[in-house]
Amino acid sequence: MRVLFISNLFPPYFLGGYEVACKDIAEEFKKNGNSVFVLTSNYGIKNISEKNGIFRVLKLNTDFNGYKSIKEKTLSLFY
Repeated sequence: MRVLFISNLFPPYFLGGYEVACKDIAEEFKKNGNSVFVLTSNYGIKNISEKNGIFRVLKLNTDFNGYKSIKEKTLSLFY
């Protein structure tokens, strides 16, 4: 089976748990003999690239410099 994952970010360039979980699931699919491809952004690198089925070609229209995690947002409610 051929599987395509599409994600804004993908390790090693990530901000939270979703991206890590996506990577873990993709690896399990590979272990089970599937052809796995990932389409993600070029966040964290200067140019588009492809390596081991990971295509870092999408352009993000956002800036993560002001990003706050759920933990940071929740703590800011109490302090």
